[in-house]
Amino acid sequence: MKSTFARLAVSTVLVTQLSAHQDPTILADSLTHQIEHFQKDNQGHDLDEKKTSQIARLYMQRAVEYSAINERKKAHVDLEKYTELSPNDYMGWLKLARHESDVTKQSRFLQKSLELADTDTEQSYVYFDLAEYAYEIGNYQNALEHCNLSLSLIEGDQITTTLFKAHLLWRLGKLDQRVAYLEEVIAGNSSFVLKRAWVDAKLDAGQAADVKQTILEEIASSRFKSSWLIRAARSEKKGSEQAQKYAQSAIDEILPRLNPSRPDETLQIDLVRAYSLLDDKESNKKAQQYFHQVKEEEYNRCELAELKALINKKTD
Repeated sequence: MKSTFARLAVSTVLVTQLSAHQDPTILADSLTHQIEHFQKDNQGHDLDEKKTSQIARLYMQRAVEYSAINERKKAHVDLEKYTELSPNDYMGWLKLARHESDVTKQSRFLQKSLELADTDTEQSYVYFDLAEYAYEIGNYQNALEHCNLSLSLIEGDQITTTLFKAHLLWRLGKLDQRVAYLEEVIAGNSSFVLKRAWVDAKLDAGQAADVKQTILEEIASSRFKSSWLIRAARSEKKGSEQAQKYAQSAIDEILPRLNPSRPDETLQIDLVRAYSLLDDKESNKKAQQYFHQVKEEEYNRCELAELKALINKKTD
């Protein structure tokens, strides 16, 4: 493995015991002091391989902390310095691509990372980022191809990549293929997350009868039932009295649990789904209202894309 992290020799002068529980801002400041100290000690001297690795490591560490506090521009600067000092580390280029806003440069950095990735695991990481890049520019078929390459290189649980592929199949309108894919995956994986994704895929594909019993069993055994009540509503005939009853029951459970000052994103999303299933204009307005309150993050963007399609279809 070419990763610089595996070869770094840490100078006792520069080592600081940085607690994992410290504020990232404090850690970034501490790393800044170390970098300044290093630069002062080595001013006017050519750096040997050991010292080059030391300063590169500090820039990478500080980039991680800057990223944690959403100082993306500062992180980008440090990652540029890191790739200058450690140009053969695939991870440096991969992280730089993640912080690059220019799509042309981002593509170039990802390709550079792929060229340097030695192991199947490293290549799998890069292919996943290439899939996300293709997704961002709206090339869903290319995203699916890269996602398949990522999955093919690593055995074992790849839940995030699996869910991303399932979403891409939804994006491409391949609903039956999405169901078949998830069925194949869950046959060898007992993940509850994947089971829920499979049930949702079945509902999207109009195969509610196949999962109705599963949904009712989950309602009976779950302490908090709202997400399964919503699935039950979706399994009923659209607009039917039973569908409305299930959706309203979900809302009645969610509202007392929702803290306006610190809203639970999962509950917010379920509330949007539940209101979108009620057949009146006021509920549709509430679905839109709660949807716009959900903060979009990288980890929930696929779910929000599907949710947006749902409420837009409702208001068309």
